[in-house]
Amino acid sequence: MQEDLEVEAAYRRVRVPARMVALFTRQLSAMLTAGVPLLQALDTLQDNEECPNLGNVVVVCGDLVSGGHTFSNSLAKFPRVFPPVYLNMVTIGEQVGQLDDSLERLAVWLEKDEALRQRVLSALSYPALILSVATLLTLALFYTVLPGFLEVFREMHIPMPWITRVVMALTDATRNPAAWLAGISMLGLSFGAVQYVLSRRRLKIIAYRWILTIPVLGRMLRTGSLARFCSAAATMMFSGLDLLRCYKLAAGSSGSPLLEKDSANLAKSIQEGELASSYMEANPDIYPPTLTHMVAAGEEASQLPELLQRAGAYYEEECNYLVEALSAAIEPILLACVASIIATVVLSVFLPMYSFIGDLGA
Repeated sequence: MQEDLEVEAAYRRVRVPARMVALFTRQLSAMLTAGVPLLQALDTLQDNEECPNLGNVVVVCGDLVSGGHTFSNSLAKFPRVFPPVYLNMVTIGEQVGQLDDSLERLAVWLEKDEALRQRVLSALSYPALILSVATLLTLALFYTVLPGFLEVFREMHIPMPWITRVVMALTDATRNPAAWLAGISMLGLSFGAVQYVLSRRRLKIIAYRWILTIPVLGRMLRTGSLARFCSAAATMMFSGLDLLRCYKLAAGSSGSPLLEKDSANLAKSIQEGELASSYMEANPDIYPPTLTHMVAAGEEASQLPELLQRAGAYYEEECNYLVEALSAAIEPILLACVASIIATVVLSVFLPMYSFIGDLGA
């Protein structure tokens, strides 16, 4: 019994990159569509040199299916690999005998979702990378080059401008182990604080609302989460999942804590007979008018999945535009930051030199 619990815990810790899950889903869908039996398809997909973890997952799923488990139950052993949306769509596909179609829809959704997520991450990681490199180079400059200049200034006993005194203090700090220890401690505390905020739902929502107020960045994150919400909901509705679970699971996969928190209220209003569009219209801070109008049109024409799919495409295009706008806006800001650092260092060195030369001339 203890051994079984340890195995289950090990399964729950397994992680696989989202792009590899999308590729596996695409390959499995293609094989099932071609008439290959599920067990044979899983046996074929076991060998995965690029991602051994995924290969191990497929081996376990194949063993469970051959032992009498359903495919969806075997996938449920790996919650960090296959999200609830995935499991529900596979379950529906098994129940109606259209597992290949469900996997095809899943593959399309996973590929689009991963592409959107990568674009957003690229837009956020680029400035972080540039600032990190600039910070490391500046620290290296303070540690290796500037100390020699500043030591000369100290020996010359000339008055130092404030900018030089600031650079001298920073240079001394970079060569002081206590300062490094304090900096590392601050980074550790900051990381811990971020982890704590993300683990507390209320604090996570407060932080997310604050991020949404940042120009361009906030709008990009909001449209990205709306694109994921609409695409996930449309994909599940096309597969035949009931409306309440579609909205709940789509909110959970959107990446927005606001949508995830409000999904229970949305589901409750639908259970009470209210249209989803009416509830969304009453909460414009969470559901923008564009989404509300498209949902209302879909409900009126009995084409809700199609309209949600169009809404997802609309928000995806808007998110792509905002990613480009953010990249274009950040580049001059980064250049200004790097130029300011260089100018500060140059002025801190040359101002005392000019002052000394002026005193000699007098």
